Amino acid sequence: MKKNKRIQFIDYIKKLPTSTIFKYLGKDMNNERKIISTDLLKKINEKFISEKSVKQRFDHLSFEQKKLCAFTYLFGIKGLKVNEFETRNKDLLVTFLLYSTSNKEGIKFYFGFDKMEEVIYNDIALFLHNITKTGLIGVNVPSFLKTRCLNDFIIILICTLSGLLKKRNDGKLTHGSLIHLSELLHSTTESASLRNKTQDNKNVIQLLIDFGITRNIINENDKFFITTHSQINHWLSIPFRERYEDFVSFTCRYNIGWSMKIIKRMVEIDRDAWFSTSLFPQSDSNELSATLQLIHYIGFIDLFQNDTDLYFRHCSSLIETITESSMQNIKILPDFSVILPLEVLPESIFSFSHLGTISNLDIVYKGSINREAVNESLTNG
Repeated sequence: MKKNKRIQFIDYIKKLPTSTIFKYLGKDMNNERKIISTDLLKKINEKFISEKSVKQRFDHLSFEQKKLCAFTYLFGIKGLKVNEFETRNKDLLVTFLLYSTSNKEGIKFYFGFDKMEEVIYNDIALFLHNITKTGLIGVNVPSFLKTRCLNDFIIILICTLSGLLKKRNDGKLTHGSLIHLSELLHSTTESASLRNKTQDNKNVIQLLIDFGITRNIINENDKFFITTHSQINHWLSIPFRERYEDFVSFTCRYNIGWSMKIIKRMVEIDRDAWFSTSLFPQSDSNELSATLQLIHYIGFIDLFQNDTDLYFRHCSSLIETITESSMQNIKILPDFSVILPLEVLPESIFSFSHLGTISNLDIVYKGSINREAVNESLTNG
């Protein structure tokens, strides 16, 4: 999970050499003695994070510098790997719109400042909109359930409760557990036409488990991920909208890491336009694909893959959830096989798990009533 936190501008300038501060930041300040005081730093901070100053500095950048700055802010707390940009844009750092730092492996990244993003995100979104917008029309993408993450999570919990989430020695899920879950979860590979189905499924499964562990709904021992009925019932007692917003917030903060404010504004400017990733920095194409996949998974964008490029737009292909929790939505056939609609609530899926098992998810959930599930439910009260 990504837990990076960008530093504040005031804390950044406190670490700068005195000569740098007076050369670039404090040259207009009335300070003949060249002394760095708390008051001086406060004045510099207020000036450089002001809307007028930030917008003016961004407007004065060259096209290449704007592109680098815009992607840095879009990539949020993940940051942008410096790589090929370093030698061409060293002078961008002295605009103080962003800063560079290295991780534990010595890889250098660019980051933006939170306070500056608050006043410039619309300008950045418009710039990215203009340079990545395509002329694609007539592209049909499959509809998908807006709140599919909650249905997937209850499936994860049911499988965890049944002892089906087995761990390898390295702590990751066994291949058999991954295959089993892949048959039951909503596939972004299908809704986004992604090529790497195995990796895409792993990304979603890992997200769901991370969420459960962080929210103390899933625990683990040496061999299994585990949970209890009381933990599941407590989660289900939270209002549906709150559960969805909590999952989205978790995903954005810990797994996506991008500025959702920028990406949302970017696609809202023209809701029918498709945007290409061909101009995105390609230092890590797998991470780019994984990030867009998760933004698509939580219902913010439509996504599809064509050759090596990914295309996205404002999400217009959503299926809404059935609002009432009821077993009436479940169809039982004469042979005791069962069909649950795609848009059924997590509560209904969990209620059905007391009577039977779900075997796969296609256009609908398919399962069957079986004696083992009924006996286990009776045993558990």
